[in-house]
Amino acid sequence: MSENIVEKLKSSISELQSDSCSNPNEIFIDLKSLLTVANRKEIVTILNEIDLKPVFERLNELPSAKEESVELFETVLTSLSSDYLLSRFQDEIVRGLQAKSEKICNLWLKVLSNCMKEEDAANNLVNADNQQSFNILLLVVKLMANASETTAKYCHTILSNAAQYNSLQMHLFSDNFKAAFSDVKNSSEVAKMRVYDLMVAISSFSPFCLNKVDEMGYLIDLIANVSEDDPLIALNCIQLVIDLSLTPHGRDYLHTSGALRKIVGKMTEENPLMHLILPGYLRIFGSIGKCNPSLVYNDYNVVIQKLLEFVISSDEALLSTAIETIGIIGETVEGKQMFANYVSEFNQICLQTFGRLISCSSTNVKSRVLTTIAQLLSVNESDPNGEMATITETWFKALLPHPAEKILSLAKQPFQEIRLPALNVIKVMATHLWGQKQLAAVTGFVDYLMDRSTEREKAGKEAKYDIVVEIVQSPFGTFAFNRESLSRMKRYYHEGPFFVSTETAVAIEEGR
Repeated sequence: MSENIVEKLKSSISELQSDSCSNPNEIFIDLKSLLTVANRKEIVTILNEIDLKPVFERLNELPSAKEESVELFETVLTSLSSDYLLSRFQDEIVRGLQAKSEKICNLWLKVLSNCMKEEDAANNLVNADNQQSFNILLLVVKLMANASETTAKYCHTILSNAAQYNSLQMHLFSDNFKAAFSDVKNSSEVAKMRVYDLMVAISSFSPFCLNKVDEMGYLIDLIANVSEDDPLIALNCIQLVIDLSLTPHGRDYLHTSGALRKIVGKMTEENPLMHLILPGYLRIFGSIGKCNPSLVYNDYNVVIQKLLEFVISSDEALLSTAIETIGIIGETVEGKQMFANYVSEFNQICLQTFGRLISCSSTNVKSRVLTTIAQLLSVNESDPNGEMATITETWFKALLPHPAEKILSLAKQPFQEIRLPALNVIKVMATHLWGQKQLAAVTGFVDYLMDRSTEREKAGKEAKYDIVVEIVQSPFGTFAFNRESLSRMKRYYHEGPFFVSTETAVAIEEGR
């Protein structure tokens, strides 16, 4: 069968090369039909026996491409190895990236993005004997200015992958590429953000990459735009600064370069649009504080003061961000120790406000507060001295009178947005001896926990079961609950989260 297909393919390709070929799309449809009857192994064998350059040349020349032509193109390109493509068809790739048809251009970009995942294949782009090797990446840079988001995403993937390979880094950071990136950045606001996004991604790979990006001036520009008058630009840049803060060398840069100090200064300025930007500034320090609370405590103390101030804000966006940021930082042991230093402010202002908010606020705020309470109470590291147990118990009692009863009442609410976060708080309480004692003291807690009818959805059933698992498997369940209660919980534990009793099953069946 392969020989017959090869002959027909060669015949069709000859037609493509003919000056009289007026409708290449029709020939491409025929080629696609021929390849459809072969399996992948046969396709690879067939493609190795024919000259593909005329096919690629015709495809690249199409002013518009039919879907069948694109599908043929994709079948051919995905059947060839990355190394083979980048070593044999660089001229065709360059012309494809300049094709009039956006579909053809994007397909070449899609193939290139897959090729760049393999370092051996990517190394073909630093072949000193072929200028096209450099032209390919330069064209990808220029295509970042394209109006198409699909095109831009492929470009981002290709260039960020290229930056991971030592053989390509020196070229990406060369003057030619610096000029190309600059042209893209200056072409539009959208393109500028794409360049910033790419540079932050490249910076994340290593301190070397970050230093090179910094030398090109993009990080300084990014930080300057964090305080841009246009809130949309500022918020986009803030998100990129958060992305930059996710690596140790990124956080170190933001600290040592003075960028964080500048942001702190902006937080205290009078600005009619500050209410739009301020939540973003808080998220930056939440990201920093999650990994390095001591840095925030020692060098940016004003941020902690602002967080405690904003938990009583009437602006729900600012309030929600402050609550969320406190949870992000306070989830770590070091973060808990930091907040514990603000005894009166944290206990009397922050925690008491949390207690008030879970009693009377919007569903969104209640849910966020419950999530943050769970983060503040959770201890995921060993606590040999009992310091964390003491801190978390003190914080829980500071929320409001009878906090365990309140949390249980929220867990019984019909709204899943409230019920699931409340169940999570109970689960975290069950990891502490003090928490189990608080729960055991609540009238009806065990009966509620054992009542499977309270949860209809999978998430709720699993959340309840997780609480049972914590109590049954904990080393101190016997110190909090009586023998009968523990026996009931152990039976629940062995039955699993989705157990349905025979009586219940019969009742359900009869009700249908």
